[in-house]
Amino acid sequence: MAASAYDAQQSEEPHRRRPDNLFTPTVAHHTAHGRFDDRARERGLVVSSTTLRRGTVAGGALMTFLIGACVGALLGGREAH
Repeated sequence: MAASAYDAQQSEEPHRRRPDNLFTPTVAHHTAHGRFDDRARERGLVVSSTTLRRGTVAGGALMTFLIGACVGALLGGREAH
């Protein structure tokens, strides 16, 4: 994905004449619009890095517990000869 990121942003569409802010500020209202406006959403999911990290650790701990319980149940049911 990273290898094609630059090329994926390029387009064969002709460049529209519009003001830019390379050397001076534009007078127009600054908003992001483009050909994806019809698919844009008003809201997005935002999760803090701390919450994400805690959720990942908790999920890993739960998976470890469940795998251990399954392995224990399989091996614990066998009788030693």
